[in-house]
Amino acid sequence: MFNATDGHFAVFDGLYGTLELNVPSFSLFSGGNMFPLDADQDGYQELYFYRQGPGTPVLQAIQGGIAGYGTLFSHNLALTGVFPVTSRSASERELVEVTSNGLRIRDALTGDLLLNAPSQLFWPSLTNPDVSPLDVQNDGITELVVTDASGSNRLIKWSGGSYYQQWSSPGWQLAYDMGDADGDPAHEYMMRNNTTGAFALYDGFSGTSPFVAPDWNSSPGTAYFGYDPNSDDINEIQSFRPSFLGYPARLRQYRSNGVGFVEMFTHTDPVFTAATVRIRGNSEREILEVTPENDVLLRDGTDGTVLLRCSEGVPSWNGIDMTADKPYLALDLDADKSEEELIINEGLHVHVIGHFTTLDAPGSKGTLAFRVMPSSPNPFRSSTTLRFTLPRDGKVGVRIFDTAGRLVRQLDRTLPAGLNDLAWDGLDEGGKPAPNGVLFYEVTAECVRKTSRMVLMQ
Repeated sequence: MFNATDGHFAVFDGLYGTLELNVPSFSLFSGGNMFPLDADQDGYQELYFYRQGPGTPVLQAIQGGIAGYGTLFSHNLALTGVFPVTSRSASERELVEVTSNGLRIRDALTGDLLLNAPSQLFWPSLTNPDVSPLDVQNDGITELVVTDASGSNRLIKWSGGSYYQQWSSPGWQLAYDMGDADGDPAHEYMMRNNTTGAFALYDGFSGTSPFVAPDWNSSPGTAYFGYDPNSDDINEIQSFRPSFLGYPARLRQYRSNGVGFVEMFTHTDPVFTAATVRIRGNSEREILEVTPENDVLLRDGTDGTVLLRCSEGVPSWNGIDMTADKPYLALDLDADKSEEELIINEGLHVHVIGHFTTLDAPGSKGTLAFRVMPSSPNPFRSSTTLRFTLPRDGKVGVRIFDTAGRLVRQLDRTLPAGLNDLAWDGLDEGGKPAPNGVLFYEVTAECVRKTSRMVLMQ
């Protein structure tokens, strides 16, 4: 808790509300702060109080016990920030203290100074360095990337009883963590050249020479992210540049071939923003793209194939509302499934989009859910079969519409529970061939309406 009058911290018993410890030296109102950390991993938190402003002490570590609270260590050395890491082993904790011209690393339990940079590593003077903790080898041990005033990076690692500089990147600045993009234990990192603005990929452990792809450049708005669309634990790298900044839009995806990186697919369709989702399950990923016209596309994350274009595949579509608090959201709404449903805010409507296959229906236990599946064949030339599952026997409304919302054919039936196949001969209400192009079939059961898309190509 902190005192409402002067801002100083205090510790209260959570069950009884009794005051256990006053810490008057550290006030939230004068730059003070604190964080808990189980430094000795005994299941009990130590408390670390620190300040960036004037006064002494600057940092104080407090440990509680049966007999009360006591100070583990404290010091008066100026700092601009402090955070905990696990940089030596899984059983030890350290504090990284960032200063105006360097950094210190000390044992979080004893306060022993383990590194005082730049003096111990013979660096040039560091002015307001930026220090980022990274688990480069994905082994639970933290490395530190230190960015100096020139924008250059240094990777600091513990080995053999001391900290040392693993590699440096003069002229390059850390931009994005790409995860494991080439199958080795180390993460890869996208770096940005301080002079040209070009982007390049660095191996996080060795700091080896960068691989530069054609579109990894300084064009405004370019973003990068790594994700695993085929669940092989190796990330593909996607670059994305929107179309509203005066540059041609581009979305391009790369994959490691063991030697370098090769292009998987690319497109230059207008894009406003992009994200990744998993509508078809844990083993597949999709790319969600919003166009400048507020259309939404879902692409296959491996080959870039368009799986759904909402302006064509969603009835009554008027466009995503990008002014909404959450224009779109991917959530796992079905607890026994691994795929997400895509919720799109259209302003006056909310669309919930899911992925269904014929495998969802047979062999289910208990009551089947009401689901509408893709027709087969699709596209079709003369006839197709509409497929859907019903939880109970009853009357079902089955109607086919064109893209303008006009009724093409009405096929209402009384049908049994379970999987139903309903053939359609491709004719409209007047017995004439239905119009070519995109059509929608709508199934209504128990006041719930669901729709699927099909294409007639006579």
